[in-house]
Amino acid sequence: MKIYLVIITTAEDQRLHFHTNNDTLIISMHRANTQPLDIQTVKTFTSEELFIIEAYLDGAKSCEIKNNITQKSFMLP
Repeated sequence: MKIYLVIITTAEDQRLHFHTNNDTLIISMHRANTQPLDIQTVKTFTSEELFIIEAYLDGAKSCEIKNNITQKSFMLP
């Protein structure tokens, strides 16, 4: 099962770690910098997934996504 590790560095230099297997969450986070979030998609997220998006959009310094299967990571803008 594919699981993503989401590491968000906040404006206060706190590192938040989350695990998710929701591909839609990762895609929504990537798009969130350039487009509004789709309300129908957001309604499907759990409260923890909404917290992840909020932490990312709340002035995060960086956001790294790691895939446990490929062991590759990438940074969100």
